Amino acid sequence: MANVDFIIQRKGGVGKSVTATLLYQALLEAGRTVEGVDTDPSNKSLAGYKALKVTKLHILNDEEDIDKSLFDALIESMSELPKDVHVVIDNGSSNFVPLRSYMKTCDIPQVLTEMGHEVKFHVVIAGGPDLENTCSGFKELAVDFPETKLVPWLNPYNGDIAGKDGKSFKSFRVAQDHAEQIFSTVTIPKCCQTAMFRKDLQRHFSRQQTFAEAMNSPLPIVERHRLKRFWDETKKEIGLAGLV
Repeated sequence: MANVDFIIQRKGGVGKSVTATLLYQALLEAGRTVEGVDTDPSNKSLAGYKALKVTKLHILNDEEDIDKSLFDALIESMSELPKDVHVVIDNGSSNFVPLRSYMKTCDIPQVLTEMGHEVKFHVVIAGGPDLENTCSGFKELAVDFPETKLVPWLNPYNGDIAGKDGKSFKSFRVAQDHAEQIFSTVTIPKCCQTAMFRKDLQRHFSRQQTFAEAMNSPLPIVERHRLKRFWDETKKEIGLAGLV
């Protein structure tokens, strides 16, 4: 059984590609075999990491709809995936609507499940001004794909993930309504909210380096230490979520 991990969220700029790279790197460091697919039509996101094995797939046609022949071929190729391989698929916000429609119409999660694979949708829940919008995106996926496991990634980079009453995400109505679908939850370390960590992480992700590359780079010692702390805490969260 292979694991097919879709990184998907309708809101742009909330950390989808960062989530894809974090999951990919954690799997690699845990000794897993990982393949990557980047379908973002606007940005070279996951595919921009030269150290990772990622295929760029332009799935939108000239009418801004899913090129069914390309995506059908991608799904077809997964029929031959060996056991225990992980496929991380990074999807851009600009193709969220047509991709969601295509996967719903063609029962893609069910097709993959019938192949014997485990399918998960990894959905970023961003704090601050994007909280409501990302929760809505999570709900849309939960409603459209009731048989598919969901993994919320709580990203506090722009603010805490908390309701007006201070309650955590697991107490949100959307999380309670779809609790049976939630496989596990990953919480990005809150150290990313502090000014020094924010600057370090901005520079790090803009370089599109893996954390292993950063640890072997000529960065200042303390900056490398902050990146290592963030990465170690993130890997721990991913491990506790049962994703590696």
